[in-house]
Amino acid sequence: MVTCEQDAECYYAGASEALKYAYDHLPDNRKKIMVTRGKLPTKVPIQEPENWVERVAVFWGAGQEGWACDAAGVELDSNSRHPKYSIREFIQTVVDERKLEAQVTPRDAKSATIPLDVDPLVAHLQAEVRRLFETQRDPKRFLGGLRKAYKAALREEKKSPGDELPLRRVANRLSKNWARFRYDEFNVDLGNAVRSGKTSIDKDRLHLNHTRDTRQGMLLYGLEPSGYVGFISFKPEEL
Repeated sequence: MVTCEQDAECYYAGASEALKYAYDHLPDNRKKIMVTRGKLPTKVPIQEPENWVERVAVFWGAGQEGWACDAAGVELDSNSRHPKYSIREFIQTVVDERKLEAQVTPRDAKSATIPLDVDPLVAHLQAEVRRLFETQRDPKRFLGGLRKAYKAALREEKKSPGDELPLRRVANRLSKNWARFRYDEFNVDLGNAVRSGKTSIDKDRLHLNHTRDTRQGMLLYGLEPSGYVGFISFKPEEL
């Protein structure tokens, strides 16, 4: 019995004109990949199918030895499905085959548009992984800066010490104190602080409370199953 996923003739018979054109112009090793792994878009004019396949190779045509992302040490989440991919559930990548570009969006950050070429896209993903997860940032400086921003926001809001404030309000106040503040790094650093259990500074302990408001709250890195954090306070450790 012939199966379309494994038999090239069956695959070719059901292909669009653009796909047939690309198939006819690809080398044999690429034809095998096309049949077993993916397909070209049906409504995109394909003038140079070899170049197109090379462009999307970062996700589905890198060859039998493995995808380009894996080869570069960038591990895609196992639940990634074309055209949407994620890294550590934190960096989202959406491929636009028609425009031959990808939108890369870390959580709580603006999107970056990257050409759908292997080298620049993989390089960008590598840089984002290093910036967010591998760069050594001082946890004590972060916690001290967070408490300072919390106290400043308390004064501005005319609240009492220990009162809860919206987390994004305090993050915004911290962004005014730090010249290189980035919300996605704030998310990662706060998640790391909570997971480490090191949430006390100068006898004050960090407290976080959740919210159902996904726009007000933040889904912290490494703490996604707990839901969105919406409020923050610092209270004396004995309380």
